[in-house]
Amino acid sequence: MNFQLLNVFQSLLGPVNTADVIKTLWLLLQGMVGLFVVMTLLYVIVTVFGKIFKEKNTNEK
Repeated sequence: MNFQLLNVFQSLLGPVNTADVIKTLWLLLQGMVGLFVVMTLLYVIVTVFGKIFKEKNTNEK
């Protein structure tokens, strides 16, 4: 990525550079993908356990 290091705006903590914003967005993307992966794994585990340990109905007529 070849971005110019321009000051986007001046914050209370100092100037915010374009490179800092790109790094922050990349970190945000990694966190969101990590959450998606963990939630998908939990869904798969619960679904598989539901099929393996299916409750037997003893009140069938």
